[in-house]
Amino acid sequence: MAVGLAEATLVSLLMESILFGIFTVLFSATLYILIMRRKSQPLRIHILAVSVCMYVLALMHLAVDMHRAIIGFVGFSDSSQSEAYFNALSNSMSLFKNGILIAQILLGDGFVIYRLYMVWFCDKRIAAPAILCLLASFCVGVITLKKESEVSPTTLVFNNELKLWVTSFFSMTLITNFSCTALIAFRIWRIELRTSAIFRLNNSLSPVMVAIIESGAIYSATLISLLATYLSGSDGQYPVLDSIAQIIGVVFSLIIVRIGLGISSKDTTHHGMTSIGPINFSSQRPLQPVSVHMTRTRTALDDQGETLGMSRTVSVSSDTAVDLESKVNASRSDYEITETQQRI
Repeated sequence: MAVGLAEATLVSLLMESILFGIFTVLFSATLYILIMRRKSQPLRIHILAVSVCMYVLALMHLAVDMHRAIIGFVGFSDSSQSEAYFNALSNSMSLFKNGILIAQILLGDGFVIYRLYMVWFCDKRIAAPAILCLLASFCVGVITLKKESEVSPTTLVFNNELKLWVTSFFSMTLITNFSCTALIAFRIWRIELRTSAIFRLNNSLSPVMVAIIESGAIYSATLISLLATYLSGSDGQYPVLDSIAQIIGVVFSLIIVRIGLGISSKDTTHHGMTSIGPINFSSQRPLQPVSVHMTRTRTALDDQGETLGMSRTVSVSSDTAVDLESKVNASRSDYEITETQQRI
């Protein structure tokens, strides 16, 4: 049985309310992790600001949907009038709601690109295509809102001219998120392989990679579902569309809650025989930087024939796991140079 507009509107409001409740729980956990459990770590203002902005936008989107539902179902005595109200794209509340959704999508895409940029050691060549796609999404989003404001009250969202712009906007955000998630996962996987050649890693960076892939898959699946229902001309696209503003916040907070609990390490290297313990991912020390401690002990005989022990410890710390490898390699090179100079 085909889903009618009234039924789709009610299902949309129900789904969005449930997802907002989930987002509220995750948002509270995110604030607790970023503020209360950061200990000596500096406050991550940019992550906190993005999280708060996403929550405010999600709340505004839900409030507008509730307002529209009350007007549509209570303010009109005739069902045809209610349906005409929900279909009116040029209505000020409808435009405001779609503007909030576009802002939420662009904010989510922007932070995914920021993650990509940081994971790839601020490589502009990697981030440039995604940034161009984000700018194109912004332009298409603005044009879509302009087109919606110009249509007649009886024009449906499945109008051919609107369909071109709507499809382009959601296709670009799908490409942006899928490509950025794939590149982030690939980078973490490659770093894991390289660091495995240096250390005997336990669990390694796999939890980070899995969390990012799973979260990206949730959002990508939502966008694919939206495009499928929209292109088929089904009113079933409304529940998916109205859920996106909440899902973006849920995915963003989910990554912080799963990964932001912290990384701790207890690693020691002993030389003559070199051994490096595993780097453990633990929730006991949230948001702590990765650190590796390497100690080399050398033995020699003094003039009296007594055994002397000489040791040196090198500590390497990093705010993120992904740049650990380069710092460890740099410290080892410095250590080897020092040892050579001592022998000479």
